[in-house]
Amino acid sequence: MEKLFKLKENGTTVKTEIIAGLTTFMTMAYIIALNPNILTNYDVGSPLWNGVFLATCIASFIAMLAMGLLANKPFCLAPGMGMNTFFAIVTVPTPSIRSSLKCPSTYKQFNSILYTIKTIILKMICTSSIT
Repeated sequence: MEKLFKLKENGTTVKTEIIAGLTTFMTMAYIIALNPNILTNYDVGSPLWNGVFLATCIASFIAMLAMGLLANKPFCLAPGMGMNTFFAIVTVPTPSIRSSLKCPSTYKQFNSILYTIKTIILKMICTSSIT
């Protein structure tokens, strides 16, 4: 492990890394259940919910494995809850959500366009301030 992750060079030990990994997992574990709930409108136990649950776990595993082994960085990666919520609530609203929000679909489409424009502008500002 020392050779692969250069623990001494980074000033850490195996015990510290295991505790940090468990702490990070406990901090991020809510995403595993919340992501399928948001994307399936809380249809827990359905085949769709199970599929989104599994996809969330697999995507997180692959991303974290790549970050740890290829980049040698201790970063955790999981699906972004902000974009998932935006997608589920604004972009593809279900009839039950639409009736509970009492918003016409044209308002949601307008809101979706504004959100997209805002995201593009923020991305341009962040990119230009870095370079």
